[in-house]
Amino acid sequence: MKNKWILRIFLIGLLVYSCDNINSLHQEYLDKGEIIYTKKVDSVNVFSGYNRIKLEVFLDTFCIKKLVITGTEGSGINAEFSDVLEKIDINKLELFIDDMPEGDNFLSIYSYDMYGNSSLPVERLIKCYGDFYKESLQDRIISSLNNNEGVYELTFFPSTEQSMIETQIEYVKSNGTETMLVVGPEYNDPIVLLDIDISKECKYRSKFLPAADAIDHIYSEYTVIAPSLWEN
Repeated sequence: MKNKWILRIFLIGLLVYSCDNINSLHQEYLDKGEIIYTKKVDSVNVFSGYNRIKLEVFLDTFCIKKLVITGTEGSGINAEFSDVLEKIDINKLELFIDDMPEGDNFLSIYSYDMYGNSSLPVERLIKCYGDFYKESLQDRIISSLNNNEGVYELTFFPSTEQSMIETQIEYVKSNGTETMLVVGPEYNDPIVLLDIDISKECKYRSKFLPAADAIDHIYSEYTVIAPSLWEN
């Protein structure tokens, strides 16, 4: 009989110890109280640009008061958009973030309600273009420059750059008028520069669209055609 009481006391002590141990594991979270998450944005589309990005945020609730967009640690991306409902067009919100680091960026989009409760993140990966991309652009190469008794012709090799949209040739006419001609990337016929003043600067550059849905065109640096190159 005595042994049975000893066994019961031992089991009760073990049970109390186990319960205390379990509570200690959860006490930190119990002390913080209940965590309330507000509703996430319905969906997000992201678009690349030159040192910036655009976000199309779709909302299906009027409870969202603020949006916060962050990047990975060390990226420097931390944008806050307040008074969201005042800027909304039906249920779509267009946001721009400037000074974006070049390359791939991982974004977390948080929504906040009027009580300061945040949502779980909506995550997106977006590529941003910058100076490294611009410096890597391959511009048009001149195949010939001709001066046929005062008629000046410029001819390019065709370009194989898929992101190239057009090439712009800028020159000054004899009356001082600045003129620009535009040709497509595959155009390789002679381009007549009517009434050009070859003592003035003649230059060209090309326009690129780095992605089909990019929000910015990016231009190559100007290439200047020296007057001496027109000499026969």
